[in-house]
Amino acid sequence: MRLGGSANPRRPAADIAADNVAAVAEAVALVAVLPETAETVSSVWLEIGIALATARPTVIVARSGIEVPFLIRASAAASPGHVAIVEAAFTAEATAKDVVAAINRISRPGDQPE
Repeated sequence: MRLGGSANPRRPAADIAADNVAAVAEAVALVAVLPETAETVSSVWLEIGIALATARPTVIVARSGIEVPFLIRASAAASPGHVAIVEAAFTAEATAKDVVAAINRISRPGDQPE
């Protein structure tokens, strides 16, 4: 499921936020792809925070040079079984393989990612 409100900017922000919170809280895992200007996209940080708070396996994909906040990096270091930060590869195919490998490493017992 793709999160965010850009698909329909006429929807009330509160509805978009509520949908995002529910989707992340119910998800088996979250894969967050950080844009080039991650500091300006607050929703991605909110979604990552919800995933961390609800103990969802979380993979964060960031290009080299994108600053991942200290507390998110610390969460990844402290919880390698739940959080992984993957550096975006040169191609989408290589990045996808790295993301799948990370999901397989961090999946919760009993969950089988597809």
